[in-house]
Amino acid sequence: LVKSGEIPTIGFCGGHQLIGLMYDAPCDAIRKLNPGEPDLAEWAPGWFKEVGYLPVQIVQADPIFAGLGETPVFFESHYWEIKELPAQFDLLASTENVRVQCIRHKEHLIYGTQFHPEVNDAAHRDGLALLRNFFTIAGVRKA
Repeated sequence: LVKSGEIPTIGFCGGHQLIGLMYDAPCDAIRKLNPGEPDLAEWAPGWFKEVGYLPVQIVQADPIFAGLGETPVFFESHYWEIKELPAQFDLLASTENVRVQCIRHKEHLIYGTQFHPEVNDAAHRDGLALLRNFFTIAGVRKA
């Protein structure tokens, strides 16, 4: 259903990775922690993680980032990543540690984000803005 492109789709974190896997992109842990490097969470001990509200670098302009500037801040909570960009997708955003942070299919309305735009608070509203942008792109209107 996702690959058909018939339904606008956006996958977050594990959903982003599943989209990558559907298009034959390898996914795996980011990397092992270096000696003396702090472990940022109790889950997946010994593995490097991106955790918390972190800036994401826009590498290609896209309507999903409308109004967000060049380095929006999104909530991150993961230790896995898409290792190689699927050929059918454009890379839209990266961080220093995870290159494939946001992708868009070249022909269908399919997006993936490694970050969690669904998590936001009063001080961190970029995720909410990104979701609004996606729904606008998808043609979803308020009732």
